[in-house]
Amino acid sequence: MSNAQDSIFRCGVPDMDTTEFTQLDWFDNNQVLEDFLDSMGYDNPGARIMDGVTKYRIPVKFWIYRDDNGNGGPNLSQIQNMMDNLNRLYNGVNDTRIGFYMKCDPTYINNSGHLNVSLSEALILFATHSENGCINVHVVQDIHGNVVGFSVPGTNSVIVDQDSYIGIPPSSTLAHEIGHIFGLSHTHQYSAWNWKCFTECVSRTRNWPFFSLCFAPRFKKVCESTGDALKDTPADPNLLTNNSCNYTLGGTDPWGDAYPASGSEMPETANIMSYNGNDGCINHFSRLQIAVMLRTIKWRKIDHSHWDDNSYIYDSYEPDNNSQLARTINPAETQERNFHRQFEYNGWGPTSTQCDVDWATFTANATGPVSITTSGIPNRTNADTRLTLYNGALTQLAQNDNISSGNLFSSISFNVTAGQTYFIQVENMATGTTSYYNLSLSCINGANPNTQISGSGILCDAETYTISNLPAGAAVQWQVSPQNIVTIDCPTCAQTSLTRINDGEVSLTATVNGCALNSFLGIRVGRPLAVESLTIDGVDPSTTVICRNTESALVVYPGVITTNTTYEWILPIDWVSLQTGTNTATTQDYMLSVYPGSDGTIYVRRVNECGNSAYYSVNVSFDPWCGNFYTISPNPATDNITIDGQKQKKNIKEVQIIDKTGQVKKLVKFGNNVQRVNVNVSGLASGVYYIKIFDGKEWRSKPIIIN
Repeated sequence: MSNAQDSIFRCGVPDMDTTEFTQLDWFDNNQVLEDFLDSMGYDNPGARIMDGVTKYRIPVKFWIYRDDNGNGGPNLSQIQNMMDNLNRLYNGVNDTRIGFYMKCDPTYINNSGHLNVSLSEALILFATHSENGCINVHVVQDIHGNVVGFSVPGTNSVIVDQDSYIGIPPSSTLAHEIGHIFGLSHTHQYSAWNWKCFTECVSRTRNWPFFSLCFAPRFKKVCESTGDALKDTPADPNLLTNNSCNYTLGGTDPWGDAYPASGSEMPETANIMSYNGNDGCINHFSRLQIAVMLRTIKWRKIDHSHWDDNSYIYDSYEPDNNSQLARTINPAETQERNFHRQFEYNGWGPTSTQCDVDWATFTANATGPVSITTSGIPNRTNADTRLTLYNGALTQLAQNDNISSGNLFSSISFNVTAGQTYFIQVENMATGTTSYYNLSLSCINGANPNTQISGSGILCDAETYTISNLPAGAAVQWQVSPQNIVTIDCPTCAQTSLTRINDGEVSLTATVNGCALNSFLGIRVGRPLAVESLTIDGVDPSTTVICRNTESALVVYPGVITTNTTYEWILPIDWVSLQTGTNTATTQDYMLSVYPGSDGTIYVRRVNECGNSAYYSVNVSFDPWCGNFYTISPNPATDNITIDGQKQKKNIKEVQIIDKTGQVKKLVKFGNNVQRVNVNVSGLASGVYYIKIFDGKEWRSKPIIIN
């Protein structure tokens, strides 16, 4: 510990005690962490975790230290920026599945003696000012010894100095210290020791030698039992003086390999648990670092097991509990919001409180009437809201509680003035529940609900487009994207014409008084583009032999879909199309279900009002036997399907159900020596899917229809 302490200039947390280090479950065996991620649904070891799901929602209590007169410390806007940056790093740039929300209001401690503290004084503050069941964040002016942050792993308290809230975005120090709370070490742990038993090696493949005085089991990877004990964080010699987004320090590890050696990984200047002097580069957790944090929360925070309770789901606008924290809402915007509960732990067990009030602000871009409303979100518990509108000086202008006796949402109409700033307060009139609502701001003096764009979705040479029901004196602006397909003859008229320059697709948008109306997202201009690819049962027939299953039809799919087109098919003479029953088919449906005959050539082209594309052709070869390893029944299916490989003694390790766009809609894994399984498909929408079956060595696919 003394070796590490001598070199600390950024974070006050020393290297982990070596006895504790060697007793980590994943010490010398990172597969423990991979297995844990797999148990949580992270089944691809090579992929970054990113699915937008927040599993743990953790309250943060701020303790703000100011001088005797109440001066100094971060203001509420800076605290909001700290929270935004914390969630950005944990649940935006990285999807750790860990999110944070602020507990009600910060507590301010006006004591000049606490502005500048030592690490020992920080421990006293941790013990004196603390709440259970949350992360306690103490914010001071300065920490002695050039330290900017400090935490005690195993507790829920961190302390940071003013560097953590100055700047937008703020520094990564708070995210770094909370990483320690969740079990992470510095990526350069033990680097000051510079000896082989603990200092991490540059090589990711180096094994321990048979004869070694070190503690690790023989032949295991050195990178899993040195440094931070994680193989996916590169060796780090301590980047405190690096001050760059690129590694600049050079040097060698105790084995004599350079940072980086040929074929090895560069020390990671972006890792949140590093000391890189350039904080602007720092934004990354590795996959196994995420595993350590999630595992720490799950297995070592028993009194916080309710952090995953859905009652504490918070919206993406938090914190916004007063006018100083009001989030911007734009004309014609709808924001999904909720009133959430916050977790408490009173020593006897978990409980909850609620103090959530939502604030929004807007600056009027026109003078005239505006409507502010709250409304329900489908399949969510409805909130009971009260709306209040204030001017920039926070003088109340209008208020509404219930729209009617049977409608507990709220609505305000008010004439606003261009250039003026307004504040919206939304209060929860039924505390004690987690409830949801939409907050909507209408256009200001803009289009009424019947205002719309009319015109054709196909443009061969020129077409006229009109905006109906315009308010008097409204300002109109037409735009197309991309801009090299058509010209606009009058960009500011209520009626305009588009003229073709090239074939393609454009999006047409009309803006009235700054509010965008509905768009034609895909006006087809000129003849359709030719089909560029084709798949049969999800595979490319130009590169792969297709498994022909004589028990069911195959699905032919012509790549990227073009709007407002039909498809003309020419099939081999002994094929049968289920759409028409002939060997030539014209259909609006972009998939074709067929019973194939022998090998042959498929032709397909697109057709619209402006003409047709050239034919795309592909030669198809079949293997009549490879599709018979498994039987699937029933097909079509409604609730459950049975996949049986017993006849051919084929194992079933994994089953994927893929929709017609190629997205995996369901994935199920099975153990060893399983040859017959049941899969529930009741949650899938009706349509044609592909079932891919993995036997441990090869994938097989078949189509299935869900009714």
